[in-house]
Amino acid sequence: MCIRDRYKNSRMIGFKHSWERLIAKHGYELVDGRLFRCSAVNVKEVTEKEIDRHRTAIVRHELSSPMKTLAKNGFLSGNYSIFDYGCGRGDDLKELEAHGLEALGWDPNFSPDTDKVNSAIVNMGFVINVIEDQDERIEAVLGAWDITDKLLIVSAMLANESYLAQFKPYKDGVITSRNTFQKYFTQAELKTYIERVLEEEPIAVSPGIFYIFKDKALEQLLDVN
Repeated sequence: MCIRDRYKNSRMIGFKHSWERLIAKHGYELVDGRLFRCSAVNVKEVTEKEIDRHRTAIVRHELSSPMKTLAKNGFLSGNYSIFDYGCGRGDDLKELEAHGLEALGWDPNFSPDTDKVNSAIVNMGFVINVIEDQDERIEAVLGAWDITDKLLIVSAMLANESYLAQFKPYKDGVITSRNTFQKYFTQAELKTYIERVLEEEPIAVSPGIFYIFKDKALEQLLDVN
């Protein structure tokens, strides 16, 4: 791979630790602002703990909480195309279809061959909290934002320190008893994270659920009171 290909997602380079991990992963080191091949010792990939990501996809018999906020705010009127980024087993898609709404979705485990298509509204429901690789987490948010035409919804699990104490720490999150990864946020941490990655102002519509508007005219229709 040509080194210039590693600069494709330039927005990630603004995150110092992500940039350092990225170049180290490809066998380079940064010295005085210049990239050099790592010498002396060959770079070996660190064996990562095998995480059962597919186990995080729960079965629902009603719309997820992010989708319910869309219904509450009038965005499930049928006037907007909807894409579920990280749709899991597709329960939200089935519920929307049952109500006469067309929606598409993609999931790396359950629907990996579905195309990621531009849509007016993109839902990223409880996705970032199950991605243990920080670079991949950023890429996922940017990927969802890229196919958003009007509104992106990002949601994640919230928890405090006392709750986290029961789990085994792993990277910047924890490993659960089901061998799944969870990155828990506080409301403020989640807002700051979205802001840093997208360089946009997220709007809290519920605990752990934020709207990020590309269409600022549509944003004016939102009543968060």
